Amino acid sequence: HKARKSAMKSASVVVTDSVSRWWSCFAMIESLLAHRALVDANNSKGDNSEDNALEDGDWEKLKLMKDALAPFVTAIKMLTGNTNCTASLVPFILFVAHSEFSRLVKA
Repeated sequence: HKARKSAMKSASVVVTDSVSRWWSCFAMIESLLAHRALVDANNSKGDNSEDNALEDGDWEKLKLMKDALAPFVTAIKMLTGNTNCTASLVPFILFVAHSEFSRLVKA
């Protein structure tokens, strides 16, 4: 109950997925992870079907998916900036993406 009240005080918005854009999937996962306390509190009330409850393994998979998509978000933000010279950023973006994926594979 306390976790639910605390999470409800948050001024953030829950993001839903859109089938047309991978970024919306990232935003939805990030939002869900940020609201885990509220989701867990809601599930503990017993109002939801057991099929809809997220278990620890589900949360871990969501975290891994977020981590896998994060380098793409960084790259897109860098490439769409009005103040950046896009072509000069490509080697750096590839380096960052490669480093992040190498880190994920080793984890």
